[in-house]
Amino acid sequence: MGTLRDRNPLVKGAVLWYVFSMPAAPGMAGSGPGTGPTTGRGGPGEVALRIGLSLPGGIAPGTFEAGAVSALLAWIQEVNARQADTVVLDVIAGASAGSLSGLLAARVLLAGDDPVAVFREAWVVAPSLAALRGTGPWAPLSLRPARALAHRLLFAPSPPRPRSSQTSPVALNLALGCLRGFSQEIPLGGAASAAGQPLLAASYLDWSSYELREIPDAPGSDEETWTQAIESAVASASYPLAFRARELDRTALRTEYLSNGIINLPADSESLRLWYTDGGLLDNEPLGRCVDLVGARDGAQIPSRLVMLLRSSSRWPPPADNPAWSGSRRPRWTETLARAFDLIATQAVGRDLLRVEKVNAELGWTKEVAHRMADLIGEDEQAVAYIKRLLADIEERRSAFARIERRPGAETAPNPSGLAELIEALLKCASDLTGKQPVEVAVVSANSAFPGPQPWISLVAFLERRQREANFAAGYWTMLRWIEAAQTLQKRMRPELIETAARAAGQKVREPGARRVTRDPSRRLSFRTRGRLLRLAVRTSLIARADLRAAAGRPESPPKQAQTSASGRRWRRLNR
Repeated sequence: MGTLRDRNPLVKGAVLWYVFSMPAAPGMAGSGPGTGPTTGRGGPGEVALRIGLSLPGGIAPGTFEAGAVSALLAWIQEVNARQADTVVLDVIAGASAGSLSGLLAARVLLAGDDPVAVFREAWVVAPSLAALRGTGPWAPLSLRPARALAHRLLFAPSPPRPRSSQTSPVALNLALGCLRGFSQEIPLGGAASAAGQPLLAASYLDWSSYELREIPDAPGSDEETWTQAIESAVASASYPLAFRARELDRTALRTEYLSNGIINLPADSESLRLWYTDGGLLDNEPLGRCVDLVGARDGAQIPSRLVMLLRSSSRWPPPADNPAWSGSRRPRWTETLARAFDLIATQAVGRDLLRVEKVNAELGWTKEVAHRMADLIGEDEQAVAYIKRLLADIEERRSAFARIERRPGAETAPNPSGLAELIEALLKCASDLTGKQPVEVAVVSANSAFPGPQPWISLVAFLERRQREANFAAGYWTMLRWIEAAQTLQKRMRPELIETAARAAGQKVREPGARRVTRDPSRRLSFRTRGRLLRLAVRTSLIARADLRAAAGRPESPPKQAQTSASGRRWRRLNR
């Protein structure tokens, strides 16, 4: 097959500096074996690279993403099989479909499963319109088959001859959209709104956090944790246009909610059960959360850490020589709708990456100013005492904002040893830079060689297995091309180890040919799939009609209570 280098890598990877918080999160059980700082190119027994992974949402892009994740995991296993514990992936943040992929990735890492077999089963073989068909009046589609599949894959027996398995635990965070929402008082130092009432902050973004150590069938493993993770992942992927809301038991988190200043929890019951929808609606590309998790896990140590963000499309603004979205041609309605959804994700990523460089520059400025001011102040004990009092006062007041933001890990200033360090700590505390350290962020996205799925068209293409196979392979080889070309890996590991492992991983999935289907995939849908789409459209219209009648105070007669009614006959026909 040749080497990957012979195949002209074209993947665009943006490597930037980001920041993360230093201390460990409360209740998080350390960072596992071998978390100390590492340098060099990964000798025997040395962790050369620690990875944090941010997985965005999207049903159709999920197949591309699954291929990319399986390629990354296959490469990690090949590297560690040749040189143990060289690469560790111990932080995953996922939203929507990325939550399901993140949960499967944790199982593959800890069990040593074949990543290609697991992800192909979950994202290529099992999905179909017939498998997702819902029953009853709750939603057009159902994720019950996905829940059953996740349970089967995660609770499967350990492979008889496992590949290289990871001993470090995996921190998994899943984004959730809380339909109830959370209210918190904004600390304004005693100030109040014009009406005389304290200002309130509203948030609908929630997170499920897990520390996964052992696979479910391992002795002493916590099966309940894995079961809860499945429920949270399904809730995170419950896109409201297709799937019903999911109820999660959050009783164990009541104390944490209250300590974060949430004031609107239901008080009429000891239990706390809340309804959730797709977390990707609020944080579809959880890069910031992933970086915060990295900081909470690494603490004051700075290992060789890389945060990776996967993107199935690279729709940045067109260059100057491209007249798209300008001039006299009026965009079609569907073009505008597809572009608008893509703008949301691209804008969020662009904002995060801009914040990367901004905060990194501020860290450098803060250190420079602190040393200049220390030279001017000299050995003034009275000034040192005043700076210490001021630092303690600001740290106490800023802690209230940290609780509202609900970051993973309580940021505290380290104990400074000299005057320059003391001034630097004061400046960081006043500018919300306390505990920040640099970490590299790599954006791995689709490219011209292996184009990712496009909005709307890819959603239709997801219904056909051959299109899912093509997207899976495109994601797989996009990741392998990036791995072979990434300079950020070569400065941490021996190039020959990177290339050998990538070549071995490339044997698992056939590289897509140069001729890819570029026409509208909807024209290639089978007659069976078109019939199922028509049936789904009728079912969706009936559900919408029943909901509108219920909202107007004229509920539709349930089929069980009106076996002879026209509505009952319609429901029975659609749910056969």
